[in-house]
Amino acid sequence: MRLVLSSVVAALLAVPAFGQEDRWEARLTDLKGDVTVFAAGGDAEGVPAERDMPLDDNDRVKTGSDGYAEISFEGESVVVLKGSSQMTVSSSRKGGSEVGLSFGSLLAKIGAALGAGGFRVRTPTAVCAVRGTEFGVEVADEAQGSETAVGVFDEGRVSVTGPDGGDAEHLMMNQETVVRKGQRPLPPYVLKRLTKHRKLVRGLGKRAQALKKKWASLTPAKRQELRQRWMERGREKMKKLREKGQARKARRPGPTGPHPGQEKMEKRRQKILRERKSP
Repeated sequence: MRLVLSSVVAALLAVPAFGQEDRWEARLTDLKGDVTVFAAGGDAEGVPAERDMPLDDNDRVKTGSDGYAEISFEGESVVVLKGSSQMTVSSSRKGGSEVGLSFGSLLAKIGAALGAGGFRVRTPTAVCAVRGTEFGVEVADEAQGSETAVGVFDEGRVSVTGPDGGDAEHLMMNQETVVRKGQRPLPPYVLKRLTKHRKLVRGLGKRAQALKKKWASLTPAKRQELRQRWMERGREKMKKLREKGQARKARRPGPTGPHPGQEKMEKRRQKILRERKSP
């Protein structure tokens, strides 16, 4: 009986967490400003992001207006979220990885390995199938018509369809397209709307090379340990932020309380009245 239990425990320990044997390892490798991560199965309000935090499927990364987040897959491929953006790591599975961009701007340098296995960006109005290239995606919110702009900056190819498939438009170097809600992609045209991101995208290749040189794969156990530690720190930070907010609110005078300068103003008013009455 003891031998059987030992064998079962050994077998369970041998199973990689997160299905790591067939998944790309994703991490949040750089960040600036306001960046929040909503971990799969975690707190609904999210927690502050931390550099080098391992990301799992269904984790969601959101940047504030001053935010910037860099996510790397195996150190070879780099995905950047600019300010006021939200991305979900839908699947890191080898042979079919996908991220979802709900709104904002996503820029990426996808390496050969991730591109060859199949990498997609899904938005509310489009699906972008990437084959090893430098590209960008912008998603306007509902108030702006829910449209997706996709552009390719370098060699490679991005095939763009509507969210439910259909005929694809194939973007090559220096081409872009737009997919509006309920419509098929426009025919490719010369890169225009996304040229503002060209300088940043050009630096992603060198950034990916630098990350690859120092990349050290984590064991499943280490990934779990880091995620747990990160969640605990994040919850503590959020707790302190809430307490500070409540303390500031408590110090504010109520709507019926005296104005800070009310007493001074009343004295001045009485003085003016006395001066007016005096002969």
